[in-house]
Amino acid sequence: MKGRPRLSSTPLGERWLSNFSAGDVMTAAMLLDSVRVVSYSELRNGVAAALVDELYSRDGERAALYPVRTPRWVSDPEQYSNSYVVPEPDVDRPLGGGEGSELVINEILRDIRTDLVDRGLPVSNYSSLQYLRDRRCRHIWLVDDYAATGDSALACIYAWRANKTIRSWASLKLVSLNYLAFAITPYARLNIEGALGRMQGRIVSVEPGLSFATVGWLPDQLSAVEDICKRYAHKSGDAFGWKGSAGLMLFSHASPPNNLPAILTQSRGPNGRPWIPLVQRRRDAVRDIDLNDRYLPTFDPRHSAESLKEVRLARALTHQVHAERTRIVLVLAAVARRQASADQLASLLRIPVHRAEHLLTRTRLMGLVAEQGLRLTDEGWHELRRVRRQGDTPAGRAWDGWDADPIYYPESLRRGDDV
Repeated sequence: MKGRPRLSSTPLGERWLSNFSAGDVMTAAMLLDSVRVVSYSELRNGVAAALVDELYSRDGERAALYPVRTPRWVSDPEQYSNSYVVPEPDVDRPLGGGEGSELVINEILRDIRTDLVDRGLPVSNYSSLQYLRDRRCRHIWLVDDYAATGDSALACIYAWRANKTIRSWASLKLVSLNYLAFAITPYARLNIEGALGRMQGRIVSVEPGLSFATVGWLPDQLSAVEDICKRYAHKSGDAFGWKGSAGLMLFSHASPPNNLPAILTQSRGPNGRPWIPLVQRRRDAVRDIDLNDRYLPTFDPRHSAESLKEVRLARALTHQVHAERTRIVLVLAAVARRQASADQLASLLRIPVHRAEHLLTRTRLMGLVAEQGLRLTDEGWHELRRVRRQGDTPAGRAWDGWDADPIYYPESLRRGDDV
């Protein structure tokens, strides 16, 4: 069976790996294979599906969609730290050339709107404030591709919050200000939550924003990657990208994000020697990558269990091949370790955020996780401990009671006297 494609095995990846000494190639390859490459179709389909889910859940209330864009007046992030002194958002300003992701997102929203209207969902694009008032719009969605540090999102949100009309509507609970992006890092999410404040808004992402903090490396692997980033960076201050956020995502429609490790984008290495970049600044990030293949970080159940410090569980997962069963058990372990937010589960299991939410819902329906809060039920603890015990058996032994049936049932549901 053909394995998942790896960036390190492409001609582009092999050229990039030639920058490193023999002893560092394996670590560099691990870094490279952890980069998430997002094609335009993945971006469009992911944003569309997330918007449909959100709008359906609002019982047909009218929504307006806007691409996230930095206001013209912002030249310094400190300018918008006080949301009551900035100008109002110029929502009617036409999109001009060279506005990068905003143009792409606006094009996606324009195409999505037709599909949403056909589904009977009242939605509009790029509406004026007068239009929002006349149509009694209840939800404003600011849509983005990627929030690494959240700076652009913050500028846009603060501009909306500065509008007296929007603030008045929000205080009366007549409108909510929401943010949706294909990927959001935990760092950016915290910043955006603070910016939204009391705007009754939701923050939605299709995938977790991969970074050194969320990719799931073990401590020794993380230390090794950080070491080569520092040693091979042309400028030590740029080793981990903007604000040290160390992102691991590339989008086909845009130049590389500024939060990538410098060794992926620099053209000069340590001491100024020539360096072959994986991607170049100021050009499409994945121009030289074949997007017919999907480049995703590999899902390794044992690795995921070890990142939760579940050593016995990692041994039990070594020889299991059914991904859905494995993920259910990992959800139980994550809940037990208090690391089971939707973003954390998505990073741990290498799945989109909405699938992580559905998987958590499924464990609740199975009686393994409590309906309220994130805690295991007695049955959930029983199942987790039972699988952990399999890690004490000789290598290669299968889990007790798991046959070829692709549906996972707790042990209590498999007992003959319970049927």
